[in-house]
Amino acid sequence: GQFSLNKRVDLEKIYQILDVAVTKGWRLVKFYFMIGLPDEGNDVENIIPSCDVLILPSFSESFGLVLIEALACGKPVIGSNVGGITEIITDDVGLLVDPNKISSIARAIDKMINDNDFRYMLSLNARNRAMDFSTMTIPYDEVYE
Repeated sequence: GQFSLNKRVDLEKIYQILDVAVTKGWRLVKFYFMIGLPDEGNDVENIIPSCDVLILPSFSESFGLVLIEALACGKPVIGSNVGGITEIITDDVGLLVDPNKISSIARAIDKMINDNDFRYMLSLNARNRAMDFSTMTIPYDEVYE
C-alpha cells in the first residue's frame, strides 16, 4: 500500500495506524511514506503504480492532485473529507475519512485490504474518474486539412 502524507500530519498518527495494522494482522508488504511534495529526484511515476491504494489523510488540502495521479494509474484512493479532496473522491473510486480519527483511517484501510472485490471495483472506475479532471481538444482544422 501507499501513504502519501501532507507534511502537517503528526508522525505519531502514522505509528498509531501501523499499530492498528499489526493488531488486525494485516499483511503489509510495503508502505511508502511521502511527506510533503516530492523532490525532482523522487521516482513518483514508478511509486504510484506499484501501490495498491493511495492514502491522503491531510488536515487541509486545496485540491489533491496526487489523488488524480493515483486514479489515472487505476488505483483506489482514501482521502480526508476536507477541502478539494471531497470534490475528487466519489463512492465509486475511494473512501473519505476523518483525518482527526485514527479509527476512521484504519477502518478505510481495513476495508481496502480485506475486501478484494471492493478494491477491484474501485480500481475499474479510477481511470474514468481521473478523466473527469482532464480536457481534450481536437483541433478539427488540422484534422481536415
